[in-house]
Amino acid sequence: MPGALTFLLTGCLLKGVLCVEFKVTLPLTVEVMRGSCVTIPCSFEIETRFNRDLDGTCEAIWKNANTNEVVFQSSESNKNKGELKGNLREKDCTTTLNTVSEHRNKRYYFRLECKNALKYNFNMASVGIAIIDNLPSPTLTPSTLNVKEGSSVSLTCSAPAICPSHPPTLRWTPKLGESQETLRENQDKTKVKTSVHTFTASHLHHGQKISCTAVYKKLDGRTNITPERSVTAFVSYSPKDTRVSVSPSGPVPENSNVTLTCSSDANPPVKNYTWYRADGDQEAFIGTGRVLNIEASKVKEPFFCKATNDLGVGRSSNKQIDVQYPPKNTTASVSPSGPVPENSNVTLTCSSDANPPVKNYTWYRADGDQEAFIGTGHVLNIEASKVKEPFFCKATNDLGVGRSSNKQIDVQYGMLLPVFITTVVILFPLVCVLLFLIRFQRNHNKSPPRGEIDTDAPAQHPIRGGNEVPNTTEDDIYVNTRELRQDGVTHPAIYSELDGTNLSSSGANNAEEVSKSSGKNGEDVIYSSVNWMPKSKKKRRQSLTDMDPSGGSYMEEEKRVAGRVCGNFVSDALEMGSLYQEVGPKNVRKEVECEYAQVQRRKKN
Repeated sequence: MPGALTFLLTGCLLKGVLCVEFKVTLPLTVEVMRGSCVTIPCSFEIETRFNRDLDGTCEAIWKNANTNEVVFQSSESNKNKGELKGNLREKDCTTTLNTVSEHRNKRYYFRLECKNALKYNFNMASVGIAIIDNLPSPTLTPSTLNVKEGSSVSLTCSAPAICPSHPPTLRWTPKLGESQETLRENQDKTKVKTSVHTFTASHLHHGQKISCTAVYKKLDGRTNITPERSVTAFVSYSPKDTRVSVSPSGPVPENSNVTLTCSSDANPPVKNYTWYRADGDQEAFIGTGRVLNIEASKVKEPFFCKATNDLGVGRSSNKQIDVQYPPKNTTASVSPSGPVPENSNVTLTCSSDANPPVKNYTWYRADGDQEAFIGTGHVLNIEASKVKEPFFCKATNDLGVGRSSNKQIDVQYGMLLPVFITTVVILFPLVCVLLFLIRFQRNHNKSPPRGEIDTDAPAQHPIRGGNEVPNTTEDDIYVNTRELRQDGVTHPAIYSELDGTNLSSSGANNAEEVSKSSGKNGEDVIYSSVNWMPKSKKKRRQSLTDMDPSGGSYMEEEKRVAGRVCGNFVSDALEMGSLYQEVGPKNVRKEVECEYAQVQRRKKN
C-alpha cells in the first residue's frame, strides 16, 4: 500500500508525561476496479484504560471525511454495502465496501463505537478510494525461462484479490501441464491469488510465449478485466525435424545441376551438416555443408543428410531425385531362346530403362543399311521363318529413343533327313531283335533228321555211264561221292544241309551213280545216290514210292527261303571233311523255292 499515516493522540495528565494514546493504521489510497468491490486494510490501538471496554458490543463505522456521513456500519445486516472482515476485539478494522462507484474520489475515516464508555473517531487519519479501469498485470516468476529439453519447469503467477469475496481466476496459455491455485493473505491484510504451473520442457516449447491471465469478474455485470503476464521459454535441444529439399523440386534432366539443402531445428544451432547416399543398410558419404551442389544422374539409391550440434545428431528421411533420361539399355529377347522349327510361333520382348516410362515400342528387321517395320508393342508374336535378316526394337519416351542390338532367330528348316535318321535309329534295334527271333525260330524248326546207313537197300536208280544227265522237263542234279572205308569201321551218319544261296531247283528222276574202288583191288566201295526231288508234291510222292523204303537209312532236309536261291550243296559237302571227296553240281539253276534231297548209302558188292 502507499505510505500509511499514523496519527497519535496523546494527552498529558502530568507535566510532560504521556498518559493516553489512540492510533489507527490506514493506507493513504486504495485502487479499485470499476464495478468491483474494495477492501480497506485497517488496524487500530486504544488507550490501555479502555481495553476492558473492547468487547462484543463494539461496531465499526466508516464516515465521509468531508460530510461525516455514515457510509458503512457493521451492525447492519445489509451486506450489499459491505462487510467487516476484521475482528474488533483483535483491533482489526479491515472492511470491504461493495458500492465502489458511490465512493469514487472520496476520503473516509474509521469510528469505533461500543455499548459502553469506549467511543472514538479516528478522524485524524483517512483513506482515499481511487477507481481505475486497468489493473496491474499479475506477477510471473521466474521472469526468464532457460532450460534444457526434458527438465521439469515450475512457473508461479500471482494476482491481488481486490475483492476478496470474488478473487480473480488465473489461466495459463498454453496449458502445458498441471496447475495448483491458492489464496493467501499479506501482512497488510490484503489477499493474493497464486497459481503454480508445472510441466516438462520440450523442444516444442522453445521460443514459445507462456502467459498467465487474471480474470476479474465485475459485480455490476460489465465486461471482465483480464490483465496478463507472459514469459518466453528458451529450451536447449538436439537437432529436430531434419529434412532435405531439392532445387529444382520437380523432375530434372539427367546430368543437370541440382542443389540439395539440409535443414534442421536445433538449439544451440547445428554445427555440421553431412550428406550420405543410402545403400541398403549401409550409408556412403558424398559431401558436407548445409547446401550441396551435385550433378543429377539416374542412380536410384536415395540420399539423406545429418545435422549435428552439442546435444546430439538429427537424421533426415531418405530423399529421391526424380531424374529423367531417354531409354537406355534397350534389349530384345526371344522366347523360346534356342533353335526353333520353321513356321513355329516365337515371342519377341523389348525391354528398356527409361524415365519417364517408355511410350512406344517398335520392331524392325535389319536389311543392310535399311530397316523394315514389322510391328509394335512391348511384346510381339511372330511366325518363325528362314529369313536370315536380324531384327531389333526401338523404345521411345518424351526425351528420346533407345535402340536394341540386332537379334537373330535360329530357325531350323529342311527337317526330312533328321527325321529319317531319327526314325532309323529308333527302329533299327527293333528290327534286329525281330530278325534274331525269326532266325532262332527257323533254326529250331529246321533241325534235319539224322540218316541211317542201310546196307540192304538196293539202288534206286540205274547207273548211267559217262555221268550223263538225261534231258527231262525238269533239271536234276546227281552227285556221286565215294568213301574209302576199312573193314570193321562203322560208317558215320551222313547229314546233308542245304544252302539255298548256291543250289538251284532239281529236275525230275535224273540220277547219276559212280562206283570207285577204295582199296587197291577195288574193294569196299560205297555207292551214294543223291536224288533231288521235283518241286511238284505229286512227283515228290512218286519218287518216294519208287524208292525202297526198307533199304538203307535216309536223311531228308527241307528248307524254304523266300526271295533267295536254294542252298549251296557243294559248300556243305566240302565242310563235311573226309566224308566226301567230290561234289559236282550239274545244271545248277537258281529257283525261288527249295527242293527235297534224299541221300541213300548202298551196300558194298
